[in-house]
Amino acid sequence: MKKKLKIISSVIVCCLFLLMAYGSGDNGKVDIQSEQEIKEFLPGKWKSSIAHSGMNVFYRFLFTENQIKIWKKNHFYSLGEPAEAWKENPDEIINYSIGPLNKESHGNKYRLLGKCDAGYIMIRSGKGDEGWLEVGDIESNWHASSLTLDKGWEY
Repeated sequence: MKKKLKIISSVIVCCLFLLMAYGSGDNGKVDIQSEQEIKEFLPGKWKSSIAHSGMNVFYRFLFTENQIKIWKKNHFYSLGEPAEAWKENPDEIINYSIGPLNKESHGNKYRLLGKCDAGYIMIRSGKGDEGWLEVGDIESNWHASSLTLDKGWEY
């Protein structure tokens, strides 16, 4: 009886995890071929960070219909200092539009949205059509200095 109960409870737990995984979806991917999907995908809050020697740089991006507002803050953890507070006003505001579908020298697809101090803002994909939001060099081929953006502002 104990064995049957253990098996049933294991099956129920597995089913719950599968349902949660199925329902969660991936809010960080979009069909790079569809300009309409990209228009619906972009608006809202996005974030990313990058580590440099002795510090982290945190970014917040706010996409509206035709603008990107960008905030940046530094955290010099090697000095034991607390992270800077987020400023009220953005560090940069750029206008953007969804560029045509292009391929870089490695054969990866991208759509350019604009350029900011951190690099080119683009929807990028590998050889397939599933794209993500990235800031960096077009020819980087996922270089360590590229920022892959995630939905939301909370870290």
